[in-house]
Amino acid sequence: MPSNLYGVSNCTVPSNTVGLLQGADTSLPANTNTTIMQAAAYAAPTQGNFYITCDCYFTITLGATPPTSVVFGLQINGGSTADSFQPYTGLLVANATLSTSTRLITSPSSVVWYPGPANVVIWCNPAAQAVTIRYIPFRCVVTLVRGPDV
Repeated sequence: MPSNLYGVSNCTVPSNTVGLLQGADTSLPANTNTTIMQAAAYAAPTQGNFYITCDCYFTITLGATPPTSVVFGLQINGGSTADSFQPYTGLLVANATLSTSTRLITSPSSVVWYPGPANVVIWCNPAAQAVTIRYIPFRCVVTLVRGPDV
């Protein structure tokens, strides 16, 4: 395969917009990684280094006793967490509704995506207290991106 002329011969895969897995507002138990989004069957069209980006928008509602932290994570094929995001804990106050966005990214890999396919999972883990994740306006845009040859 010819080397990747970055910005010239990039091989792209269409983005996929994915909603909340449960299809409704969902209570997430404390101290548990709960899958909230799953996008299946991502495969690279050619050999080479590819990585996933997940542009995510989350809205969570906190109870009378807020969690001490909330962590969102990205996994590929149920493996270890490739990337994670934790909103500023000072925003976790009683009865608050918190909207936040982030981009989660994996490391480039030449073996995960080709010949593929691989599954992309986003999980959420509130510490010490449950939270509710809102169905609307939950949104993740998942893109498989051609990386540079190394």
